[in-house]
Amino acid sequence: MSTITFKEIAEIHHDALPVQRKVLEELFPKVFHDWRTITTLDDALRYHGLTESEVEVKVNNAPDGYQERLQTTIYLDLICDAIRGNDAPIDYSNSDQKKWCPWFQYGAAAGGFGFQRTNYHYAFTRTRVGARRSFLSEEKARFFGETFIDLINKELIA
Repeated sequence: MSTITFKEIAEIHHDALPVQRKVLEELFPKVFHDWRTITTLDDALRYHGLTESEVEVKVNNAPDGYQERLQTTIYLDLICDAIRGNDAPIDYSNSDQKKWCPWFQYGAAAGGFGFQRTNYHYAFTRTRVGARRSFLSEEKARFFGETFIDLINKELIA
């Protein structure tokens, strides 16, 4: 049995009739994924084929006081993965590959952290937000930082 690659699926999609394209998009949603559609936690969970209750079950055995924090961290990781979509893997041993991460600044008047800017890092592996929260484009890092600031605040302040 032979397998078909994502690239081959995309090539077939390019030459297909509209009805055939729709079928391919339904069969292979991750191949034709538009990361800009991940604007809520539900969108990210749907991308991964999960529900909130399935994530809750996974954190129920954590020690008291850690469940909510762990659940928020898992949600943010799932959101990052959904926004990255089909990007090439982030290679922290490759200093030529730029890795963008959102940068936040705490504001007491605002009651939490606010998105400030994006930075990229390439010649070193140091990051203030953790390697899991890096992106290969500034646009995706900014989108994540601005769109999910409430959930990010929940994790940073918890």
